Amino acid sequence: MAATRHVFETALMRVIEESGQLEEDDAIFDAWDELHPPEDAEPAPDPDPAKGSRVRSAGEIIRSMPYDFSPARLRSMELAVQLGAAAAAA
Repeated sequence: MAATRHVFETALMRVIEESGQLEEDDAIFDAWDELHPPEDAEPAPDPDPAKGSRVRSAGEIIRSMPYDFSPARLRSMELAVQLGAAAAAA
């Protein structure tokens, strides 16, 4: 299963890189982060700020998503990463 996942992820990454999707995603995250600076950053002037809201980065929001991976799925993901690292080193 890990080998199948590795082959799939390798093919998927090639398509993503060739399509320019990575650059588009980076631009979206940059725009989000610009509109939602971290709390310790100098706040941008806003005529109507949301009262009591806590600004979070896009990365924080993604990490807070409710993902529930089984131990088997996590192990398969680890093995796929190891296969990718071995392929990159070769």
